[in-house]
Amino acid sequence: MNVPDEFRPGLLQFASLPDEAVDELCGLLDRDLTILTSREKAFDAVTALKKIKREEAFKILEALIPLIFMHGASRKSAEDIVEEMTASLSVGEEDATRLPSALAPGFRKHLQKILSLPAIGLRSKALALSVEVQRTFSDVKVYTDIRPVFDLNELKVPSAAVVLHNFKLQFNEEGEEREVYITLSRANLQEVIDTLTRAIQKDDLLRGLLSKASVSHIDTDD
Repeated sequence: MNVPDEFRPGLLQFASLPDEAVDELCGLLDRDLTILTSREKAFDAVTALKKIKREEAFKILEALIPLIFMHGASRKSAEDIVEEMTASLSVGEEDATRLPSALAPGFRKHLQKILSLPAIGLRSKALALSVEVQRTFSDVKVYTDIRPVFDLNELKVPSAAVVLHNFKLQFNEEGEEREVYITLSRANLQEVIDTLTRAIQKDDLLRGLLSKASVSHIDTDD
């Protein structure tokens, strides 16, 4: 397991944190799991920390979050991931990017504590399951425009026009952002609305069944 160079500074800073600062970071992750999926929310959330500077805390989170997701997606125990990360971080081309042996015990203890948070484990597993598909949704927009219809025989001010809706769907495929445009008519729009409305109704029904069965539901996009 190799540690990407861009994450090494954050992990080294994490290793050097005192126990009380790690406890504060764990408390933040327990209170607001949305920071796992939003860089903007993560940057805002770290302002509440008192024992870690904002920029330092953000760099640490950016290095830790991939490890949290890796733990959720793999069958490895937290202990195994901690040992592999410690070993990988302990080697490097430059001294400044290697984990000093004096900080290794603290790094093990801190990372074990983060990966063992119950809420973190459930959400990271849920998020890992939700992206084990070929494509995942990124964004959607609809651009509506009027297209004039000109006379075939005489070039003059058009007396007719059509209204078209260009549906732009953005998605992630194999780590790359892609997009597709689909032209829709008003009838097409209504068909999409009706289909999505039915999907939401089915979602509500299934959530109700989960609640009756005392099975907690995890929203992966909160």
